[in-house]
Amino acid sequence: MLESLKRLLAKPGKQHGASAPLVLRAPRQQPASRGLAFAAELEGCAELRVHVLADKVRLAQCMPTPLPFIPMAILLAARAGRDLHIESPVDDAWWLTLREALAPLVAAYYDFREPALTREQRAEAPPPSGSSRGLLFSAGVDSFFSLGRIQAAGTPPDCLICVNAGAHGPHQHAFTRKLAVVEEIARAQGLAALAVDTNFHDLFPLPHIKAHTFRNFSATLALHPIVGQLVYSASSVFEEIDWKGSKAERLSALDHLVTGSLLPPSLAVTHVGWGTTRVAKTAEVAGIPLAEAFLDVCARQRYQAERPADAPPNCGECPKCLRTLLTLEYFGALPRFATCFPRGLAGARRAEMLVKLGASANPLDREVVTLLSKGASGAPDGR
Repeated sequence: MLESLKRLLAKPGKQHGASAPLVLRAPRQQPASRGLAFAAELEGCAELRVHVLADKVRLAQCMPTPLPFIPMAILLAARAGRDLHIESPVDDAWWLTLREALAPLVAAYYDFREPALTREQRAEAPPPSGSSRGLLFSAGVDSFFSLGRIQAAGTPPDCLICVNAGAHGPHQHAFTRKLAVVEEIARAQGLAALAVDTNFHDLFPLPHIKAHTFRNFSATLALHPIVGQLVYSASSVFEEIDWKGSKAERLSALDHLVTGSLLPPSLAVTHVGWGTTRVAKTAEVAGIPLAEAFLDVCARQRYQAERPADAPPNCGECPKCLRTLLTLEYFGALPRFATCFPRGLAGARRAEMLVKLGASANPLDREVVTLLSKGASGAPDGR
């Protein structure tokens, strides 16, 4: 059996077509005024870049690594209809996962051609990363819910991880503001704050709801030397796990499948919230004092980048803002979040919100409409 496994791992992938494969070069460090910046060239395609921000102690443990670039190179090769050769050494356990799970998943989900993968050489299996537990944190409902749950379980995070979800160019200031909020929350909790910025959103510019898990988890691999367990906030519930629906609408219902196919075995990931509806999460978050001051659910990066310094962090108009406003109102918690949103829900505005959400196919929007149809407010009957 061992010899059979060795032959499988050594065997090159099937080559497709006549085009030469794309080549992912080894990473190299780049100049940075702050933090650690490194890049890897995907020859014939693009340069992939990562910028890590952390305290001096953790930054000293960080180093340029090929890990964040390899999954993204597979995405880009699949989109280009090309095979991929990885110049950096890759250990057998992750290599098998990349070949037999990630490459076919990317091809099936996006209807790309599956790239054949080859590697320059084998690497020894890396030791598990450090014992640090990091919670991916955006200051939204899911993030605050997960923070409360893992603290209640007696397994608090050691750090909060903020990943730039695509705020580049004229919207870069939105990420700067987001990071400042995450850092303030981390300080209030006695935690470290880590951040990862990349150009993955520019190179693979699909809508956030169709690509965020691939891009964001690739980015977090830059922290692999210093974070041993990632805690991720699920935004779907078990009942929404559906391949066809996820392809048509949003990737989040397959997050567990993506992380299992993308992350190396030496990095653990825990999903929090699969058994709790967004309505129930919002009701729970309404009781967290830090959330009352810092809740940030807004999906409009332009608003967040350009708003005056004294303006609320949420626009109050995008679907995420609308459903959060209506849910907080339903449970009588909206007055406590007055500084987070620009205005209330009087009369015609409330009716307009309901019309927008009622016309949506998003299950999170439909969930709020169903909640409000029940009439009187009270404790959520979700899990």
